Amino acid sequence: MRRVRKVKVDKRGKISLDWEVQVGHSDNFDEYHMLCSDKERPEFYKAMEALSRDVLTLLEYLDTWLNDITVKGVSFSYSQDGVKGAVITAQRRLQYSTAPENCNTPHKPYQMYADEADDPDGTMTMPEDTQERLDALDEEAQRYIDGDRSQMSLDFEEKQEEGEA
Repeated sequence: MRRVRKVKVDKRGKISLDWEVQVGHSDNFDEYHMLCSDKERPEFYKAMEALSRDVLTLLEYLDTWLNDITVKGVSFSYSQDGVKGAVITAQRRLQYSTAPENCNTPHKPYQMYADEADDPDGTMTMPEDTQERLDALDEEAQRYIDGDRSQMSLDFEEKQEEGEA
């Protein structure tokens, strides 16, 4: 079993991924890190961008700030019982500053850690629609690890002209 722990796009546009792989059927996990210049599939960037609205919701920011939010990464966590949780890291462009605000959403699990625990107003756990968008990013990160990346453009016309000359 492989679990993504962190997805990030750095300042230079490189993709940074941390993940872990379960060793046999034990509770032990080997940890891996990748920092790569290969461009992701467009769906990866769309999945990151789709989390901007969730940043507004989780941080209780104004809806008018949506265009000022840039999601930079997500950190996933897993409890001993396998309950997944996440923190979204973003930047918000500021009107009167040359540097952006760096912000992290509160950590929220996908479900309550204890079966008998209750979250009647839905403030303790990650909203279901946010979970779906986080899972879409997780899937794109898994694809990237497996080598499924953006297709590089190939200039066949230029090669053909050289061959004709």
